[in-house]
Amino acid sequence: MKDQIIKRAASYQTMISQDELLITDGALQALYISLAATCKLGDVIALESPCVFSVLEVIRVLGLKVIEIPVDPVVGFDVDFFKKACEVKKIKAVVVTPNCHNPTGTVLSDAQKMLLLQIAQLHDVAVIENDIYGDLCFSSHRPNTINSYDESGLVMTYSSFAKTLAPGIRLGWLNSGKFIARAEQIKFALGSSVSPIYQETVNRLIEGSRYDRHVRSFRLQLAKNAQFAINLLSAHFPKGIAIATPSGGYNLWVRMPKHIDMKLFYEQCERICVRFTPGSTFSFSSAFDQYFRLVFADTFTPKRVEAIRQLGKHFS
Repeated sequence: MKDQIIKRAASYQTMISQDELLITDGALQALYISLAATCKLGDVIALESPCVFSVLEVIRVLGLKVIEIPVDPVVGFDVDFFKKACEVKKIKAVVVTPNCHNPTGTVLSDAQKMLLLQIAQLHDVAVIENDIYGDLCFSSHRPNTINSYDESGLVMTYSSFAKTLAPGIRLGWLNSGKFIARAEQIKFALGSSVSPIYQETVNRLIEGSRYDRHVRSFRLQLAKNAQFAINLLSAHFPKGIAIATPSGGYNLWVRMPKHIDMKLFYEQCERICVRFTPGSTFSFSSAFDQYFRLVFADTFTPKRVEAIRQLGKHFS
């Protein structure tokens, strides 16, 4: 299993050694291990914002303080803001999804990835890099990780196969860099093992060409779904709606006009069985109350399309 993950990572310039790699019970466990290995109760971390609810929950459990770093819906993580935060606060770690960020779908440029790493190295900030959507970039070029530029061991990169293969596969991995000793202790203390059946199944898929063929086909379908969803919302939702065009991944990040009452909006969603994730769940603040996330990986059945149309018309 480790050999195949290392081989895949090397194909996009991410250097991982056997000694630094942990197989985890999904990506969330990898994140927990990363934060617990680099931080203690009350430490300050920098966190991309918006950020998925599950990550916020891990941070709550660990009792960490947060400086939220804006993610621009076009260019991604605000590296300049991160730099300023490091200059005024002692930050222990930064949590960032540079490739196909959830929920905006942005990909951080290589130049900005390198700059982020330089800032982190200057201030001794551990970089916890979520690359779970990296294989799902819509372009033909698989984007590089921040890890691919790091020789210091300061970057901890994690991913899983839940988004590319199936959500029920609780199989992730963590490149723990120079934090390997502490990361191994924490993983041992958690006491959970990774299913041997999942490991063998995924290992067989990725050791040949089947996984790559599947991912290429899946990316194409996701790109089509994304454009379909953008066209659908643009045609039927209120004027003034703002939609971030994703570069990959599963999600559309949508801002509703200020005059829309979001409480009524979600009540109507519930009535007609349309499921969007409220923007309020993506931050510790109220910055995204006027936003919602649409997952376009789901099939757009005629029933679903008509429900979204009716929802849009109700508020237009």
